[in-house]
Amino acid sequence: MRGDALIDLGRVAETTDVYGVAPAVADPSLRARRLLGLANARRIADDLDGAFAHVDAAEPIARAAGLLALLARAESLRGNLHFPRGEPAACIAAHGRALEAARAAGSVEDQVRALGGLADAAYADGLLISARRHLETCLDLCARHGLVRIEAANRPMLAIALFSDLDFPTAREAAEAAVALARRIGYRRAELIATHALHLLCFVTGDLVPAEAHAEAAIALARDLGSGRFEYEGLAMRAEARAIKGDRAAARADIRAALALGRSAGIAYWGPSVLAWAALLSDDAAEAQGFLDEGEALLDAGSLSHNHIFFAAAAIDAAIARGAWTGVVRFADRLDRYAAREPAGYSDFLIARWRALARWGGGDRSAEAREQLGRVLNQAKATGTIRGRAEVERALRSWDP
Repeated sequence: MRGDALIDLGRVAETTDVYGVAPAVADPSLRARRLLGLANARRIADDLDGAFAHVDAAEPIARAAGLLALLARAESLRGNLHFPRGEPAACIAAHGRALEAARAAGSVEDQVRALGGLADAAYADGLLISARRHLETCLDLCARHGLVRIEAANRPMLAIALFSDLDFPTAREAAEAAVALARRIGYRRAELIATHALHLLCFVTGDLVPAEAHAEAAIALARDLGSGRFEYEGLAMRAEARAIKGDRAAARADIRAALALGRSAGIAYWGPSVLAWAALLSDDAAEAQGFLDEGEALLDAGSLSHNHIFFAAAAIDAAIARGAWTGVVRFADRLDRYAAREPAGYSDFLIARWRALARWGGGDRSAEAREQLGRVLNQAKATGTIRGRAEVERALRSWDP
C-alpha cells in the first residue's frame, strides 16, 4: 500500500492524505484498514495516544465483521504501542492475541508479524532467550515466504540478541547487514534501529569514533522521521561516546538535551538509562542522586530491559568514580534479580565484573579475589569487550610488587 511505503520512507505527514481521503464507507474492511494505517503513521510520529485511539476504533470493526487478519494487525499494532511505553506485560499479551488471530485467519504474513512482535515483547520483559527463539522462527518464515519488509523490521533485533550473547563480531555483521537491507528497500525506521545496534557494538568494543558517527547518523534519521523518542536515544548514545572520549562538556550538553526531549517524547522508553548517564556526568552530588532516584522509580514502575541494564551500568560507573562500593553491589544485585529469569551473557558478564571490582574496592586482596578479577579480564579479552576493562586491569595491578 502507498501509505505503508510513505511510512517506510519517513514521509509520515503525507500518509494522512492517503488514509484520510476515503470518506467513512460501509465496507468494514476498508474502514479498518484506513484506521490501522492512520494508527501506524501516528506510532511512527510518536503520537502514541493518537495511535491507540485509531487502533481502538479499528479493532471492534474487524472483530464484528470477522476480519481475523485485520484483527491480528490491530493487536500487533497495539503491542507495538505498549513497547515504547515500557509496558512489557501488555505488549506480550497483545502480540499473543495477534498470533492467535493470525493463525485463525490462516495468514502467514500476520503470523510472522506477530512472532516478530513477541520477540520484541520478550526483549522488553528481559526474556532474551525467548526473544531470540521467537526471532529465529520469524526470520526463518520471512526467508521462506519472501516477506522482505517484515524481515527488515526484525533484522536489527537479531544483532541485539547476538550482542546479548556476547557474540560481538557476528552481531556487528548482523547489524551491518540489517542496515544494508533497510537501505535497499527504503525502510528508514529499520535502518535507524540497526544503526543504534551498530553504535552499541562499537561502544562496548571501544571503537569510539565510529560509535559517535553511528549515533550522529541515528539522530539525523530520527529527525527526518520526526521521532523525538529515537532522537533522544541517539543523543544519549552520542553523549556516551563523547564522555568516554573525554569530551565531558559536550557529553553533558547531549545528555541534558536527551533528558529534556525524553520528558516530552516519552520518558519510559529510554529515560532510566538517560537519567543514570545524567548522574554520571553531573558535578553536583545532590543532583546526581536525584537523577538516580528518579531512574530507579521508573524501573520500579515497569520498564524495558535495556533500561535495567544500561541504568545499572552508568549508575555503577558513577559509584565506582566515587568509591561507593556498597552502591556497586546494590546496583549489581538489582540487575541480577531482574535478569535471573533468563540470564544472558552480557548481563552476566557485567554483574561478574561489578562484583569482582566491589570485592577489590572493599579491600579484599586475597588470591581468590585476584582470580575473580582475572576471570573477568579473560572474558573481556575473549569477547573483545573494552568498555570497563581498564578498571579491572587497574585493580589487578594492585597485586604487582
